[in-house]
Amino acid sequence: MSRSIRIDDTEGARDFRPDDFPLSLGVGDSAALQLPGVEAEGVCAFLGLADGIPFIQPGEDTKVLRNLEQIFDSCWLYNGDTVQIENARILCQISGDSLVFRIETVQDEQAIPPRVQPP
Repeated sequence: MSRSIRIDDTEGARDFRPDDFPLSLGVGDSAALQLPGVEAEGVCAFLGLADGIPFIQPGEDTKVLRNLEQIFDSCWLYNGDTVQIENARILCQISGDSLVFRIETVQDEQAIPPRVQPP
């Protein structure tokens, strides 16, 4: 399945191809995508695609939360999922052939909205 892939981060909106994946997430030159709100230097996680379906893989010694639960291995991402690494949050939006990741900074007191749409 070929999807249009867009990542909105501190550098603005950028389009990617499936061949660009996996992408390293973190801070510094070793990370393809910079995570605002993360203090640790280096790669924190990897964002990948398998047959057009996104997944997140934690880096070594990095606490990665998917929908507020810590993950230890690669994990599929679905529409509405959130990934949090320190104070960086990644929102996953899947609609038809479109895949959008929004990377933003959150404060400790900010709540993460539920992944299910209200009735």
